[in-house]
Amino acid sequence: MTTRGELGARFDHLRMFGDMPLILPGRLAWAHYWASNPSLAAAFQALPGSTFTVFGAAIPQNSALTSLGAELRVMPTLSIAAKFDSELASSPQTYAGSRTVRLRW
Repeated sequence: MTTRGELGARFDHLRMFGDMPLILPGRLAWAHYWASNPSLAAAFQALPGSTFTVFGAAIPQNSALTSLGAELRVMPTLSIAAKFDSELASSPQTYAGSRTVRLRW
């Protein structure tokens, strides 16, 4: 088991795109894992004396988290959004993006 802490800030900026509100959210943070050993001792319950150790992928202790997005409220019940997230560390780097069309009734 590991614990992860994050320290950072989130910001939203509201602009008008014609007569439609455009929301520009962003996030910048530092993440820290308090894991020093990614191993786990396991055993088969039905087979006595079968203990073994499983080693997981190494987790970077520090990483930078970033997120940028945009949400356009076309109508009070319809919005279109896009978001890009990244987690940057010394060895693994993660990038993700999403698009959303939301209809409320």
